[in-house]
Amino acid sequence: MFCVLLPELSPALPEPHGISCTAPLNIVNARKIKIMTDKKATTSAAVRKRRQRSKQRKDGLYRHEIALNEQENIMLDYIRHHRNPGRAPYDRTELIALLLLCDFERLKRQEASLGKCPYCNDELPGGCEGLFKGDSACWLTRDCRKLNLTSVTGHANIEDE
Repeated sequence: MFCVLLPELSPALPEPHGISCTAPLNIVNARKIKIMTDKKATTSAAVRKRRQRSKQRKDGLYRHEIALNEQENIMLDYIRHHRNPGRAPYDRTELIALLLLCDFERLKRQEASLGKCPYCNDELPGGCEGLFKGDSACWLTRDCRKLNLTSVTGHANIEDE
């Protein structure tokens, strides 16, 4: 809000946000007024955001920010629409949460089928915890890559699906 009234034309007008309108405002003063009102808006928005995050933490929700390139964003939107045919597309947050849940379940199935390390005979995926890693017979040397999401080429490892 800018106050550009001259005092001789309207001496009795109320002062908005505690800003005096008794002298003509130049550009510098007008900028100060705008900055003051913007700070107030920012402060109240910041307070609301802090309260929202606090409530989310109490509810057990955590916020994560991700940066996607254009191709990844297109893929995300494609999946949102095509994984819920005939209905409204998944919300981005909902889709990412569902993908995490699905991958977690797949990982648990993969881990359950691992058995024991052929070298140390310990349960996998922990095995020797790296003690014999590098030995050709140790599961952690090469076979552990079966649990990776990507291979060396960067393509998803979904052969078991």
